Amino acid sequence: MLFSNAALNDFHALVNTKQTQTTRHQVYDAEYTSDSVIISTDIPGVSKDELDVSFELMNAIVVRAKNSERSYHFRINVRSQYDVKQTVAKLENGVLTLTAPKAAKNKIEVQ
Repeated sequence: MLFSNAALNDFHALVNTKQTQTTRHQVYDAEYTSDSVIISTDIPGVSKDELDVSFELMNAIVVRAKNSERSYHFRINVRSQYDVKQTVAKLENGVLTLTAPKAAKNKIEVQ
């Protein structure tokens, strides 16, 4: 016998108490319409109170959600012609839907 049962039990206790994190890429669908982009992604097991959706510079939407069972943190880069500051977020049946309207033209009229 290479290892005693006590040594194996100590090893399993050490391994089982160590917290590990799994990194996964969030999968989402994007539908481009004439006046907006609609992004949907599954985030099951999370309530509206546990969800934080914000925007960053360079037209990115950031989603964070955490509860005792799950944790999500991902960033979605949106094309520059959409205004992420005006994004509407909706969570229904574990599906997060983000709708960002097209941005106003950035052209300055010369007089």
